[in-house]
Amino acid sequence: GGASAVCNLCKMTNAVPKEYYCPTDETGLRRDRFEKPELCRGVYEFAAPSIYSNRAPVTSNIIICLDVSSSSYLSGIFHQVLSSLQSLIDYVQSPELTKICIATYDTALNLFLVPDDLTKEPTVVSIPEIDDPCVPLPIEAVFLNVQSDREKIDYLIQKITKYYESNEKLTSKGVYATCFGAALNSCCNMLFKDGGRVLIFASQAPVSGFGKIKRRDDYKLYGTDKEKTLYVPQVDDYDQLAKKCLEKRVCVDLFCYAPEYFDLATIGQVCNLTGGNIYYYPNYNGNYDGEKLHYDLARNLTRYVGYDVVMTVRTSQGLAFSEYVLPTGRRPIADLELSALDADHALAVYFKHEDKLPDEDDVNIQAAVLYTNPYGERMIRVI
Repeated sequence: GGASAVCNLCKMTNAVPKEYYCPTDETGLRRDRFEKPELCRGVYEFAAPSIYSNRAPVTSNIIICLDVSSSSYLSGIFHQVLSSLQSLIDYVQSPELTKICIATYDTALNLFLVPDDLTKEPTVVSIPEIDDPCVPLPIEAVFLNVQSDREKIDYLIQKITKYYESNEKLTSKGVYATCFGAALNSCCNMLFKDGGRVLIFASQAPVSGFGKIKRRDDYKLYGTDKEKTLYVPQVDDYDQLAKKCLEKRVCVDLFCYAPEYFDLATIGQVCNLTGGNIYYYPNYNGNYDGEKLHYDLARNLTRYVGYDVVMTVRTSQGLAFSEYVLPTGRRPIADLELSALDADHALAVYFKHEDKLPDEDDVNIQAAVLYTNPYGERMIRVI
């Protein structure tokens, strides 16, 4: 009569709360079933109770970290990213809550302080320490609010462009080594307090400093039993950084356009473990890949993203959760944690048939995702 309900997963009978009570019709179904999403939709979500939040929600902080080596600059990627960013910034989710930081790196990480008087030049802070990187600045000083600081963002993009156009070292002598590992580590550390995302662009892997790796694309190993060693991380720096990012709710997206060798098996760990994406442009050619890079960046910045994600899967009698299948391999733990989960993310779930299926009922599977939306609200999405 509408006073009790049977759970379709565990089959337990529960009393319906008074505030949720509704009489049933002549067929035994609730009369308000088409008015409540959770009774008539396959996917719905609701605000999570306060007991589901044991720490402050993640803020939408985004760091754009640009490779400014000679190969990156001369290929046109440097200008393409800044141009695309300037045209896309108005379309990011929740601009009033989103803050952005633009950093660059070659043999050192460079941060930019924007003055209140936009007729003056920005202050460039160079961080040359690559073995034990740090950020000697208040984090708030290098972030700009997308909505209220819109003019400052345009100013900064223009000044960064001019700054490197006048850099003779970059255009004439050439800069062919980068501190990618140290730059990534520093950018992640900047977000450890409040969480957020790092979009880092790379033309080559680091050969010195934090996260340095060796080139190991030995063609003699292809087709042999030792070929599998090429797909195993060669250092654990990125794996350890990824675990720290996961704990601190930081997600990393990698845009890679290395003209030759780039060890994604090692460096890609920091993206895979945190829920980030890897965009790969082998032999980048601006005439063909420039448009693709623009739309990849557009999709990345404007799509719906959830932060501080915990996902679990439940089943009815007869089936049981077995494992998740992710880019990092198989995970047998029912609660999956990610720093971020975007609208294009996909994963697989294996189930095991461990008991007789009820003859009279369907099999029921439920996925529940606890996350923080771009507006700082803790939500639970149920499928």
